[in-house]
Amino acid sequence: MYRLFEKNDDFASNMYLVKGSEGTILIDPSFISQHLLELCKSWGSIKAIIITHGHYDHFKALEAYLKIFPEAIVYLFKQERIFFNPHQNCSCLFNEPHFYDGDVTFLDEGTITIAGLKLEIIAFSGHSEGSMAIFNKEEHELFVGDFIFKDSVGRCDLKSGSWPKMQESLKRFKMMNFDPQTLILSGHGPTTTYDYLMKNNPFLR
Repeated sequence: MYRLFEKNDDFASNMYLVKGSEGTILIDPSFISQHLLELCKSWGSIKAIIITHGHYDHFKALEAYLKIFPEAIVYLFKQERIFFNPHQNCSCLFNEPHFYDGDVTFLDEGTITIAGLKLEIIAFSGHSEGSMAIFNKEEHELFVGDFIFKDSVGRCDLKSGSWPKMQESLKRFKMMNFDPQTLILSGHGPTTTYDYLMKNNPFLR
């Protein structure tokens, strides 16, 4: 189960709240949402915050959520070092030089249980070196950050971005043969399906 929140007057980034049997998971904490906080009253406290990649528009509100949910564990893919450098995580581009210096649990590829949910972590380098996707197989949900969008892919001209690595990730994505109706939940823009991407996204042809 998930809930999508989008803010249109700042970064227009998507956040996702996923309900587990032992609390909730917040994916990409880009802004404070009162609606999200109200939902947590019935869904349960945020136990984990997962950041799909280290660009500032996807973790701007991290510390704000940690003040409200101090027990939450922060997760990041092990190769995403730009997260810790304000000159690389794009915060300087917004004239807000910032990095997080708190505790982080690093993820590797494979299956992990977080907040009672079994999730698969998949590396999709290209938009950044440590970009990753989070697959909730039971609910057929794939949270992809800025790796891929409904009709496009993430830009590769920022720090640690690489078009050759993006091409490799796209080839891998095509070969993974997800269920056609798997929801593709991106860091920006609308939700789509794996079937739609395979048939219509020009970067997968």
